[in-house]
Amino acid sequence: MLAQRDWIPRRRLFLLGATAAALSACAPRVVRQTVMASDAQAQELSARAFSAFRMQGRVALSDGDQGGSGRLIWEQHGGNLDVRFSAPVSQRTWRLQRDESGARLIDDQGVQHQHHDLQQLLDQVWSVGVPVEALSFWLRGSRLPGAGRVALDSEGRVQQLQQAGWTVDYLRWQDPADELPLLPAKLYASSGERWVRVVIQRWQAIEA
Repeated sequence: MLAQRDWIPRRRLFLLGATAAALSACAPRVVRQTVMASDAQAQELSARAFSAFRMQGRVALSDGDQGGSGRLIWEQHGGNLDVRFSAPVSQRTWRLQRDESGARLIDDQGVQHQHHDLQQLLDQVWSVGVPVEALSFWLRGSRLPGAGRVALDSEGRVQQLQQAGWTVDYLRWQDPADELPLLPAKLYASSGERWVRVVIQRWQAIEA
C-alpha cells in the first residue's frame, strides 16, 4: 500500500502526463524553428556577400499618383552602382551611377543631374522615394544591415521583411545554381501608396 505522501490524485497524474506530451510535441517544432532561423541568417549573410553582380529583369513602380514600368539592368560592384532603366511606352531611358566621385542620373537627352548622395539625388529628381541603398539588399533577399523584421516561409526562405517603413514580400525564388546564392525571382515592396515590383529574369556573378 502507498503511503499517503506517495499517493498522487488521478487528475494530477493526467495533467502531468498531458504537460509532458505537450512539451514533447513542441520540442520538434522549436528545433525546426531554430534551424530555420539559422538557415535564414546564413541566407542573408550569403546574399550580402554577393556584392558583385549583374541583374536583369523588369520593374514597375508608383508613388500612388505617378509611376512607370520598364526594363531594369542593375550592376553592382560593392558600393559602386550602374543601374539602367528603359521604359518602352515612353521610349525614355535613364542611367543611375554611383562611384567614389558621387552620384549621377543621366537621361536619354544627355541631361545629367549630380549629387554627392545617391538618395538625395533621386529624391530631388523623382517622386517615388524608393530607398535605393536598402533596395540593393532587398533585391538579393536580405535586409540592409541594421534593424528590420523577417518572416520565413515553410522552407526557411525569407517570405517577408519589414524595414525603414517598407514591407517587402518575396513572391518567387530562383532555382538553385551552384555559382550563386539563393536569390529572389520576384518581389513586391510597398510603403503607404508607394510600391515597387521587380521580376528578375537573370542573375549573374561578375568579377569584383
